[in-house]
Amino acid sequence: PWSNPVWQSVTHVLSEPWAYDHGDDATALAKYHDVTGWTVGKAQAVEAFINNCKMAEEPAEHYGLKRQDNDHEGRCLWNTWVKTSWAKWNINKLVNDIFEDSGCAPHNVMARLNCRTADDFPTMEAAQVKQIVSIKLADVLFGDDAFTDGSFLIAPIMTAGANLRAVITAANAKPTMASIRTYMKKLETLFTLLSVFKDQETSKNLDARREQVNAMLAAAKKDPAKAELIARLPKSLRDALDKLATEREVKELELLIETTLAAMVPLDGDEVVVDFTENMDVSDWKSGVEEYDKCSEDDLWEYLGLPEKRLPFFQTRSDPDAAIDPWSEEGQRWLDDPTSLAQSLTPRWHQLVGILRLIDRFLDGKPVMLMDGVGVGKTMQAVGLIACLAHYKEHYRKHGKFPGKFCKQSTGGNIPDLPTVIMSPPNLQHQWMSEIQRYLRRATFDVLPYAGKYTARSQWWTMAWSKCQQPSIRRIILATTNAAHDDAVTVFIDGERDSYGQPVASPRFERTAPSTLFGRGYNVTFFDEAHCARKYNKVHIAARGLQERSHLMVAMTATPVTTKPTAGVDGSMLRGVFVGSHNPEAAQEEYLPAMKQWMGRMREWFSPAVILRTLDSTDSTGSKILGLPPYHDHSLKIKLLDWEMENLRNIARGYIDDCP
Repeated sequence: PWSNPVWQSVTHVLSEPWAYDHGDDATALAKYHDVTGWTVGKAQAVEAFINNCKMAEEPAEHYGLKRQDNDHEGRCLWNTWVKTSWAKWNINKLVNDIFEDSGCAPHNVMARLNCRTADDFPTMEAAQVKQIVSIKLADVLFGDDAFTDGSFLIAPIMTAGANLRAVITAANAKPTMASIRTYMKKLETLFTLLSVFKDQETSKNLDARREQVNAMLAAAKKDPAKAELIARLPKSLRDALDKLATEREVKELELLIETTLAAMVPLDGDEVVVDFTENMDVSDWKSGVEEYDKCSEDDLWEYLGLPEKRLPFFQTRSDPDAAIDPWSEEGQRWLDDPTSLAQSLTPRWHQLVGILRLIDRFLDGKPVMLMDGVGVGKTMQAVGLIACLAHYKEHYRKHGKFPGKFCKQSTGGNIPDLPTVIMSPPNLQHQWMSEIQRYLRRATFDVLPYAGKYTARSQWWTMAWSKCQQPSIRRIILATTNAAHDDAVTVFIDGERDSYGQPVASPRFERTAPSTLFGRGYNVTFFDEAHCARKYNKVHIAARGLQERSHLMVAMTATPVTTKPTAGVDGSMLRGVFVGSHNPEAAQEEYLPAMKQWMGRMREWFSPAVILRTLDSTDSTGSKILGLPPYHDHSLKIKLLDWEMENLRNIARGYIDDCP
């Protein structure tokens, strides 16, 4: 494998390790002496051993021979070097990671097959490990060259075809006409390969896929002559193609802009636990936006440089019942119809303040944590920032300065033409998509979901991303934390103890990064539910990797962020820090006041980087920011159904049987 570029990136050995200059004396240094420590004579012995292995009737048997023969010196030199180098190459860790990611690590298999004793342990075949792991392992170690043998070729070809189809026909895909053409070309390549094996059944399947892609191409072009063909496509795919911004729509938008200028690597040691025995009072916390407390709404619009008092690219009205699709042609017409039941959509005072503060932090190049309480409206502030940055870029291009209070801001140039990433848990991705489509006008931005495993997204950047018609600053990537985690596992490795949590590039980084989130830069990364990354896991590393590639990181999380006590940890270290080392087990009444005092001082240090409002916060007039009456909780007693009770009894019996 020594000429294989993927294997070279893993081992950092760029050709056969036993290479030497054939004109040199046996005592001279071999070509890779700095790696192997061999002289020319030793390299010749290794070369002879390798060649004899290849020519032997049983190569593996000759390779592992224990008794001395003519190849004894070469065999010993080779085995010693491989044993020493193996750890440096991190092969074992690479293999373990693939088993872990595939759910085939020993403990995963034991749990899946309910193994309780050594007699229950399955074979590799029974656990189906080879089928699940072999292709991934071959690709990671040797890349495309692993798939040259006929017996191993059809499966990866079919896998590639299935992955391509999954990417372009997924319910949340955003295919372009160019990406569909790319898919067609790739499909033809796979078809040619398969035809060599005379696999007629597979060829029929590919013919069906080719017909489907032709329908997709017609749908993307909105060709009325092929309506019947388009109707055969899945509804979700038809919707995605219909919502795709056409070149004409993008051109119209450009004209509008011109005219309006619109896994976890935990640290050892005690875990600090703060045990709050009552609801946390956050009334004395700073909001982080005190400088705008006395500003009226008119002042805020003036500071933003938006005299029309509307956010750029935003809808002016929304459907209160969420019954229409705002990004369909019909939905946009309904929203623009003054006689419809749509209601006015305008940001509230505190949301304008939040957007203004986010722009402050962006232009200053400093991160921010958006900690507004649930129901205060963090999502509108996030989308408002994205829209304002796109507007500010066009304003700067035309006037040489930013609008509003930022006209004299020294930034050294315009806002770069870079996209936005929104990273959220999978269960919130649909909510983000709905909110973005509710706030932004149709065809003003392209929103591209980014989910699933790295292997299933190998063509995402070429098929769904690079062919978008919108400029990069008007593209939004909706990435799940699972997808970001998987990308981080692909391109980063665990650092040394003093660099835990830092994204350390793996030997495969240069090859794999362009196919991940970490192969490009961004204007803003929003990290929703950011408390998911409090520990040094892969999501933490993914967040830091994105922060390094972004001009602004906005961490979004609910208020307050608290951690439940962990069993067996009593927080004695924290008491020692806050109360004093003479008596780290100080009484509760002494510990809590000291802890709260120091927490207050720490919040003071962080307050410039935090935006925090709750339902009790007030606006510039002293009114509650939401203007709603107090809410009350009403608990209803519900009787369990018979089958629910029976399930609970069975669970209880199981616990009693396991732990009497």
